[in-house]
Amino acid sequence: MPKAQRDPVAAVEMLRRLAFGGVRVYDTDTAWVVPTDQEFAALAREVLDVQRYPDLRQYPGGPPERPYDAAGWTLPLQMGVHIVPR
Repeated sequence: MPKAQRDPVAAVEMLRRLAFGGVRVYDTDTAWVVPTDQEFAALAREVLDVQRYPDLRQYPGGPPERPYDAAGWTLPLQMGVHIVPR
């Protein structure tokens, strides 16, 4: 996650929430790094990766089925933080 953010306070708050969940975050000169080889890497991926709702149709070529809710938990999108997955 680059340190140059539109809202650096939001980026730090997002990292604080990850750390509260046990995710290790490393600080470099230009970025924050969340390693994917740690105990809570699955949690980090779950909240950092963009969720994709499947294209479910009522019948082939028909209208899309409505989701049962509109909940989402992609933190970077919710908090306006730019991340660079690797």
